[in-house]
Amino acid sequence: MNADERRSAPGIPETESIDRLFLELSQFTKATTGKELKLIKAIGEARSKAIELGQKIETLGCSYELTQASVMCSDLVQLLNNALPH
Repeated sequence: MNADERRSAPGIPETESIDRLFLELSQFTKATTGKELKLIKAIGEARSKAIELGQKIETLGCSYELTQASVMCSDLVQLLNNALPH
């Protein structure tokens, strides 16, 4: 059976149709919903605030408590960085 016979055989879909369906499905699965966009935006804003807070802490002087606060802020920024899509 040659390629033309296989395409026209009943019950066997054409390769082009399969390729088109696969492309449409892959685009659909990569789509971002409005809810996801809001979440990404909120994570980005929280990250910016955490960076701002860390910078403020660094200007307050030196103490054990401020160092702890600075480390916590840095950890928070890292967590938020990891939460954002790449």
